[in-house]
Amino acid sequence: AYQITNPTLLSSRAFNQRGDRVSIRGYWGDIVSSPYLSFGIESDDESLLKTCNGQHIKTAQDISFANTQRLFQSLSSRRGCLTAPQSDSEAETARPEQKPVSVHDLMRLNGVCVTFLPLDSLHKLPEKQKYSRFFNSIYFS
Repeated sequence: AYQITNPTLLSSRAFNQRGDRVSIRGYWGDIVSSPYLSFGIESDDESLLKTCNGQHIKTAQDISFANTQRLFQSLSSRRGCLTAPQSDSEAETARPEQKPVSVHDLMRLNGVCVTFLPLDSLHKLPEKQKYSRFFNSIYFS
């Protein structure tokens, strides 16, 4: 929940209302660009893209779930994305031996510092002189 309005999430759309064009402000992100746009359209795993009678068997949600799972698996093992096996028998033989990894092992990054800020700090950061010309980029989510 935001404590202040986040104008980056707002947009205007023109709608017909009783024959008149009306501009309405709101959040249309889930309508205009679905949350599955980034991960739910393509996949290296051909089984996710199969069709039956001209209809896709798997949904964009299924593909997104599989793609993000593969992404997190490759991040946690610190390897590149493995190509998806085509069958279960290949999956058993292609899977390398993995040792258990603790959360501490995953969070140890050289030269990287993550700082969690309060929700209302976004509009305060430009006022802080110590941050002037300090960052090349900042990611807010």
